[in-house]
Amino acid sequence: PNIQGVPREDLVRNMYQASEGHVLIAFDYSQLELAALAQISLNKFGFSQLAEVINNEDDDENDPHIHIARRMTNCSQGEFDQRDDKNELRQKAKAVNFGIPGGMGAETLSKCAAKDFKVVMPVDEWKDWVQKYCDQIYPEVGLFRREADLVRNFSQNLGLDNQARSLNVWLFKKSIPREGYLPRLEE
Repeated sequence: PNIQGVPREDLVRNMYQASEGHVLIAFDYSQLELAALAQISLNKFGFSQLAEVINNEDDDENDPHIHIARRMTNCSQGEFDQRDDKNELRQKAKAVNFGIPGGMGAETLSKCAAKDFKVVMPVDEWKDWVQKYCDQIYPEVGLFRREADLVRNFSQNLGLDNQARSLNVWLFKKSIPREGYLPRLEE
């Protein structure tokens, strides 16, 4: 069974038992989206700071969430480990790591972080995190976001409505007919 959504408490997780003669196997797809983004960045741009973090052999240095939290607070690993708020900072970093590559701006990130990660921060501070993330820490994400903005502006110029402006709708739900009036776009 997929027990990803099951609470982490042992009392609940231990309710899942393998039948006699069988075993349950746990797969941790931890940060799979970030690993995919790192590989795509390597292929597309020829570099990825995110890939360097993920592939770091030092266990203390290969957690992208801790890496972001440390970079945002300008802490060394030792300084970060001593902080009382390191768990909250890691939660903020998780919101950033999953929100910014998905195109979230500061306001949406603020709402998502509060709802999904239980961390609250003023929108102006989120703006600083977004800028630092895209410009200094993972510039490849900034490049992706700028490309997405170009596509979004292009769709606006075509007069597509708000729903069709979404890249997901535009690209995956084919709001522009395949045999449409657009010339083929080449890289």
